Amino acid sequence: MTTLVWFRQDLRTGDNPAFHQAAMQGPVLPVFILEDPSQSGETHPLGRASRWWLHHSLAALKAAVPGLVLLRGSARHLIPHLAAKIGAKAVFWNRCYEPHAIERDSDIKSALTSSGVNARSFKASLLHEPWELQTGSGGPYKVYSPFWKAARQREVAAPLPAPGNVEIQAYDHGKVLDDLGLLPKRPNWAGGWERIWQPGEEGARKRLHTFLDEGLDGYSSLRDRPDLANVSRLSPHLHFGEISPRQVWHEVCERMAAEVRLADDGTKLLAEIAWREFSQHLLYDFPKLPEDNWRPAFDAYPWRESTEDLARWQQGQTGYPMVDAGMRELWQTGYMHNRVRMITASFSGQAPSPALASRRGLVPRHACRCRSRQQFRQLAMGRRIRRRRGAVFPHIQPDHPGPEVRPRGSLYTPLGARIERLGHGAPVCAVRSTAGRVAAGGRRIGQKLSFADGRSCEGTPGRA
Repeated sequence: MTTLVWFRQDLRTGDNPAFHQAAMQGPVLPVFILEDPSQSGETHPLGRASRWWLHHSLAALKAAVPGLVLLRGSARHLIPHLAAKIGAKAVFWNRCYEPHAIERDSDIKSALTSSGVNARSFKASLLHEPWELQTGSGGPYKVYSPFWKAARQREVAAPLPAPGNVEIQAYDHGKVLDDLGLLPKRPNWAGGWERIWQPGEEGARKRLHTFLDEGLDGYSSLRDRPDLANVSRLSPHLHFGEISPRQVWHEVCERMAAEVRLADDGTKLLAEIAWREFSQHLLYDFPKLPEDNWRPAFDAYPWRESTEDLARWQQGQTGYPMVDAGMRELWQTGYMHNRVRMITASFSGQAPSPALASRRGLVPRHACRCRSRQQFRQLAMGRRIRRRRGAVFPHIQPDHPGPEVRPRGSLYTPLGARIERLGHGAPVCAVRSTAGRVAAGGRRIGQKLSFADGRSCEGTPGRA
């Protein structure tokens, strides 16, 4: 009995329940389908960097599973058609949890079932299904802390081994990988990325082991340092399913058991895996999240549209070193450190300061009255606030005339350190702690930024 295995965001052979179960039953026809957004219903299609990664990940999977069939088109049409063409008695796949994927998969399962084909899905990309981890009242968790507490108390199933001696059903009508058009050509802006990343199952395993050997020690605190390598960089591997969260979970637990001193760091990494899990659960339980705000009050946020400023932000030409360093690193490597992402996203998502925002027409003039994050949030939600003297913005304080000039100013980081703004020149290549005072907590800490052209600037005490 031939089983069709539909690969999606599970581009691996190890701990792949659908592939493992199909291999135990007889001949297997593995297939991957590249769908256009109009066909899949996807509202957030793959970006160009993701397409580059997908190409190389598929190449790695095809090397591990030589009979992998590559197709392009609508899965709603191709899966039932291919199952009928090869006489498949079953179609297996691993679950996706995005709203459009659930709708598409339900349609395909109904079509297959009505044709007498056994359609079955498996858990492969999560530690626990959304319906397996719920509150005491039977509802979904909406806050991470109780979610993490509950997740830690549940046993995580051991990962499955890669099946051996898989009998592959012959099929000669698939596409050549290059025909999918995933790689950039003119220009090849991803040139050199192969030296930075190794997409695929083997690359994911190497990345995990390198991190456990060289980056886990001190991870719980050093993960906040953009200039250090104490981050896992497993996100793209997990996204494309080249490694499973179960595999990561058990590898980390084994390392913690072998080296007790790594307990805190290992637990923090497991908590980050649970953060990913929490997001998937929220997406499943609240399918409107891709389009709607989590809190409806933010529907009144005073956004503005500026094509020129957006382009400067995208190209790393804002004049703020940390923001520009992050965007330029993203251009050069396809990656941005989590803490830099927070700053960069905050910069793009809200006005530089209430006073400046008012002068440039970003938000209503009474934003200048804000003296706290709470007041600014109230304003963003459309609420008026009482007039008060002074203006404090949680992230950025100085005026910003644009990247064509090189003014001096100061950038207030979330730590409260004041970093001298040197304009839009060289990107930040190093950040290290220096002496300084943080208003909140009284700890002495600051930051020093080193630039690729040899310049540097040091944080000095400033208001948070």
